Amino acid sequence: MHHHSDHHGHHGHHHHTFSVFDGPSNAWDAAWAALTRSAFALDSVSDDPVIQPLARRVSAALHEWSEIESRRLQLRTATLAIAARIRVADAALDHRIESLANVVIASHGGRDGARYKSLFPEPHEGIVALGLDAEVPAATLVLSELERTQNLPADLAEELEPLRTALQVSNRALVERGEVYASLGSLQARVEAWLDSARVLREHVESELGVIAKTRGLPSRWIDALSGG
Repeated sequence: MHHHSDHHGHHGHHHHTFSVFDGPSNAWDAAWAALTRSAFALDSVSDDPVIQPLARRVSAALHEWSEIESRRLQLRTATLAIAARIRVADAALDHRIESLANVVIASHGGRDGARYKSLFPEPHEGIVALGLDAEVPAATLVLSELERTQNLPADLAEELEPLRTALQVSNRALVERGEVYASLGSLQARVEAWLDSARVLREHVESELGVIAKTRGLPSRWIDALSGG
């Protein structure tokens, strides 16, 4: 998860200052800005019946942009939320594995004893060091080994339920992260489709305005002003 949430803001310092006057910083915002300029320019001459259909199409495209943008904010929030939950689940599962290992080491034959070896064929520190995706299956093996042990000492039996709970929480968080990522993928496809159609729309607006300008003898500055360029 980390590589998705941490890589913004480490490249140079210009990201650390924010001004309400900051211009669009990417294709998505830039396309919105150009269409918004065009919408208001067209609106100011909308009593002209030839302009009306162009104004309608531009405002429809902006309406769709707003819908996608609100979904984008929703999913950016969900991405941060799931990253936070994964970190907490990871820390909790680490704690449960360490707690179990400590009881085994202290009271049930140490690191070299049969009990430790049956629960942790590899040293438990190796499990703790894993990311949550890899740690869940490893910890699940530890849990199933505990569950099928006959006459489990009381202090180890106490470790069962908290470990099981930590695993359930971790599994849920991983499933949810998968859902968020799937949603992000389909949102990205919507953004790209919208950008394509917005480009086509701006070309259409420009050529329509070009035709109007020619028939009416209007200057090219008029075309530029109304196309939002």
